[in-house]
Amino acid sequence: MGMLRIAAVAALSSSLIISAAVPAFAETSTVRVSPAPYSWVHGETAWTFTNVPDDVVDITVMGGGGRVIARATGAPWTATGDVGTGVAYIDIIDRAGKVTRRYMNYIVDNAGPAIEINSLVPGRVSQTDELNAWLTDPSTPARLEWWIDGILVSTSMQIKHTFGAGGTTHTVEVRAWDRFGNQSSKSRDFVVDTTGPQAAFVSPQAGSLLRGDRIWSTVQVADPAGIFGSFAGGYTSSAPPVTETSGKIVAYRQVGADGRYTLTWRLSDRLGNHSSISRTVTVDNTRPSLKVTKAPKNKAKVKGTVKVTAAAGDRNGVARVELLINGKVVAKDLKAGYAFSINTKRYGKTIKFQLRAYDRAGNVTTTAVRTWKR
Repeated sequence: MGMLRIAAVAALSSSLIISAAVPAFAETSTVRVSPAPYSWVHGETAWTFTNVPDDVVDITVMGGGGRVIARATGAPWTATGDVGTGVAYIDIIDRAGKVTRRYMNYIVDNAGPAIEINSLVPGRVSQTDELNAWLTDPSTPARLEWWIDGILVSTSMQIKHTFGAGGTTHTVEVRAWDRFGNQSSKSRDFVVDTTGPQAAFVSPQAGSLLRGDRIWSTVQVADPAGIFGSFAGGYTSSAPPVTETSGKIVAYRQVGADGRYTLTWRLSDRLGNHSSISRTVTVDNTRPSLKVTKAPKNKAKVKGTVKVTAAAGDRNGVARVELLINGKVVAKDLKAGYAFSINTKRYGKTIKFQLRAYDRAGNVTTTAVRTWKR
C-alpha cells in the first residue's frame, strides 16, 4: 500500500515538471506593449513595455516558428529586433513560470514607394511636355524629386519641362521616399519628337483622272507617337478613327463640275506634331464623242469583208474604241483613226453592229445599233 502512494506522488511530480517546461498560459497581463498590434513598423523595431509587475522576469518577442526576435530581462523594459514579415507574439513570464502570451502582428514597410512615370506617349515627349509621377506605398508616400539628365528640376507630382531640340534623348528619374524614409527610384529615357506623321501610301496618285460624284482617298501613315488624321475640306471618313496599329484612313469628297481638285490630308500625332499631304487630280464625268465615219447603213445588205472607220474625241483623251457584233466585243482599237475590218461570214444572216468608246476616266459612249443582212 505504501509503495503505491509513493508511485502516485512520483507520477504527479513528473507531470508538474513537464508542464513547467511548456508555457502555461496565465490570465491576461497588465503589461502595456508599444508599438500596439497592427501598427506600421519599419526596420529594427523598438519595443517598450510599461506597467510591468515586479514578479516578471522575462519578456520575449517571437516570430513565426518560434524565432526569437528580441528579449528583455529587466528594467528598463525595452527590446529591439527585426519583426520580419510582421508575424509576432510576446511571452511575458513571471518567477513562478507562468506565461502570458500576446499576439502582436504588425504591418511591415521596409521598401520605398512604387513609382510610375506617366507621359502622353510612352518614351516620347514634345519639346515642352508634361510628365506625371504616381507613387504607391503601403504606408504613405512622403516626398519625391524629379531629376532630368542628372539635375534636380522639381519636387511636384507633375512637371512641365522644356526638353529642347528634336531627336535628342533625355533621362528622367523620379526619386521617392515614404514616411519611414524608405527610398526608391525609377528612370526612363525619353526621345524628343518634333516630326509629324509620314505617309507610306496615298491614293489616288497625283494627276489621276477620275470620274463620279465622289473622290475617294486613302492614306497609310506611320508615327511612333500615334496618329490622328483629317481630310481637309469637310470630307467624310468611311472608316473608324485611325489607330496607332493600322495607320489607315479612308475618306471621300463630294464633287460637282469637271475640273481639277486638290485633295489635302492634314495629319497630326498625339504630341501635336503636324504634317500635310496633297494630291491634285482631275475629275471628268463627260462622255467622249463618237461618230461612225464609214460603215454600211442600217438595214443594208452586206457580204464579204466590211470596212468600218470612226472618229472619237475627249478633252482628257480617248482610251479605246470597241467593235461590238451582236452585242459582243470582237475587236478594239487604241489609236486615233479608229478602223475595223468585219468578216461578215462569221456572224450569221443577221448582224447587229455597234461601236463603243471609252475615255481615260472611264466614261463611255455607244453608237446606235445598225442591223445588217447577209
